[in-house]
Amino acid sequence: MPIELFVRYGRWFTEQLVPDVEDVRVLGVDRQRDNTFRLKLASGEEVQATAVVIASGMDGIAHVPRPLAPLVAEGLVSHTAQHADLSAFAGRHVLVVGAGQSAQESAALLHEAGAHVQLMARAKRLVFGAAPTPGPHWQPDTPLGRSWALHAVVHQAALFRHLPATTRLGLVKKVLGPFGSWWLKPRLEAVPHLLGQHITAAHKEAGRITVTTQDLQGRTHTLHTGHVLAATGYRVHLDKLDFLAPELRAALERTGGFPRLDKNLGSSVPGLYFTGIHAAATFGPLLRFTCGTAFAAPRLSDALAPSLM
Repeated sequence: MPIELFVRYGRWFTEQLVPDVEDVRVLGVDRQRDNTFRLKLASGEEVQATAVVIASGMDGIAHVPRPLAPLVAEGLVSHTAQHADLSAFAGRHVLVVGAGQSAQESAALLHEAGAHVQLMARAKRLVFGAAPTPGPHWQPDTPLGRSWALHAVVHQAALFRHLPATTRLGLVKKVLGPFGSWWLKPRLEAVPHLLGQHITAAHKEAGRITVTTQDLQGRTHTLHTGHVLAATGYRVHLDKLDFLAPELRAALERTGGFPRLDKNLGSSVPGLYFTGIHAAATFGPLLRFTCGTAFAAPRLSDALAPSLM
């Protein structure tokens, strides 16, 4: 699906069903003595609420590997979440780190924009999704793809929270792991792949980056590049939600870095709810995707309805 179509749908949805959305950043959320919430907005306003739903998506949780993180401030390393147009890298040497859709598509777009690009990943090989084929198919179709496993993820999300916590965290990490769309494969044929390697160190040297890696046999390699683009995904950790007051974050029970939620997406703090990727450790990988709204919205509505009466 072209991104322009997806954005157009989102804007149409807003106009039709929620036209009064206020586009303003929330700077702070804290809890009052009467258990209501006070929200501080970038507009200078303060809002009181009996309930708050955190639906902040990927904002603030982009993950950059530890060896690269110190070079972000230098402008030598960035995350794919920071870029909407890669044409500014034309003529530059760029190392893309990652194996998923973001990494593969970024590498293809950089190459097509005229950058000198290499793609590095821990994986021994790049994985691509299957191209569409005519039916009939023996596996069921779902919004996330065609398979029996994904059918369970989509249709049994309510039962997911009854699995052991370690199992849930493992499935959230592994289900729909790093892979690229089938149409990317031919676009990456001219891009050098450095597979089976992970970065152990990186430092600035004469305005460029020297990257040290280790392969699967334990051998060390060194390469030089002008910029590293980290397509290394997102990691949920409640402490990264710095708009929540420290006391509020401290009161949240957790499963890994995720909030522990009840059947209606409520947290251990009464009146504070989470949806989207932050609910994935409770209800599974479905909540990482927009289509997970069909599961989350009715449950949130049921929980919030009494407070609106």
